[in-house]
Amino acid sequence: MNGCAMIEDDLWDSLDDALKELKRIREPGLEFTDPSLEILGFYQGAERLNSLPWIGRGLSATVVARQPLSLSLKNRADYRAFIRRLALVTRGRFSPWKWDRGPVLTLAVVCLTAEPIEADDDQILAEILNHQDRRAAVIMGIIRLNLAQEAMAAALKQPPGDRFNDAATIAETLSTKFRRFVPLFNPEP
Repeated sequence: MNGCAMIEDDLWDSLDDALKELKRIREPGLEFTDPSLEILGFYQGAERLNSLPWIGRGLSATVVARQPLSLSLKNRADYRAFIRRLALVTRGRFSPWKWDRGPVLTLAVVCLTAEPIEADDDQILAEILNHQDRRAAVIMGIIRLNLAQEAMAAALKQPPGDRFNDAATIAETLSTKFRRFVPLFNPEP
């Protein structure tokens, strides 16, 4: 937080550094026009759950997307649908039927928004995260960034053991570069 807003190139550098340790591979994004969906890029990497062939494998993915201007976090149903659509696109991009991937897909969502980050955004994201359909992917975290405001909001799930911890790693890395809203201490009178 040096007084000037982070640009997207700096964000990519931060994500690359954070996910390099997890051996994640960066891949180009996609764009859909109707309804509008701009995915700036993906990261993906295999995880081994146990020694069984295909069943013992999983894939950890991160999707970096731009929130459509017509979408507001305050409209929880629409935001849930946006996150679900990101999960479905990621599932389609990284099919589980390849030999080196298993049936499990976990997903970390990094969402760039022009909408200001507010104090209750963490709580709203937690509600959205806890009410996700898991058929497409198990969402491990939603991280919402406003680059101009240099602010972030996040909701994370506890990863199982030392696997599928992309969301936690990204949140930890970005927390040094973005402000978080902390509730003010307000003692009872």
